[in-house]
Amino acid sequence: MGWIIWVLTSNNGRLLPDPLLSRCPPIRLGPPTLVHLLGVAAHEGERRGLSPGATDAIRAALEWAERQDRLLTLRTVLRLLDRAEQMQRRPLLQ
Repeated sequence: MGWIIWVLTSNNGRLLPDPLLSRCPPIRLGPPTLVHLLGVAAHEGERRGLSPGATDAIRAALEWAERQDRLLTLRTVLRLLDRAEQMQRRPLLQ
């Protein structure tokens, strides 16, 4: 992919002018699925050194949200990972 110079993003492609669209043909991506988000959570959890219990809790939370028809985004996954990392690093209370 050494030939890619620019990557442009837009939330609403219908508002983009025709000259831009003729030079930068759009690629429309769908929202990430639960499988995609679980993969990101597992990979990122491992990279951050989260315990298996923490990554299992994130997986359970994402699966619960999916069953409740909640909107799942990458931002949601990153927030769950951040919170799990904070909880794992805090000192153990006795």
